[in-house]
Amino acid sequence: MAEADSALSFSIIGGLNIVGLIVLGWFSDRSGPERALFTLYTIRLLSFIILINVRDLQTLYIFSAIFGLTLFTSAPLMLSLIHI
Repeated sequence: MAEADSALSFSIIGGLNIVGLIVLGWFSDRSGPERALFTLYTIRLLSFIILINVRDLQTLYIFSAIFGLTLFTSAPLMLSLIHI
């Protein structure tokens, strides 16, 4: 894998992390943090299943996009559950 491909993969993760924080925050406000965390971990599980089956660069980018949506989104939801 070329360095540019790795950089693009990390860029996809970082860019979609911002989108994931906003979308999951909105979803948590509508459905509650428990349901949002369940959804988050289900999506993250699916991304890891895709990662296990990566055979080409396009699949790696798909993993990066899905994983990026869920990367740092669990922290705010956990804090809302423990009321800090």
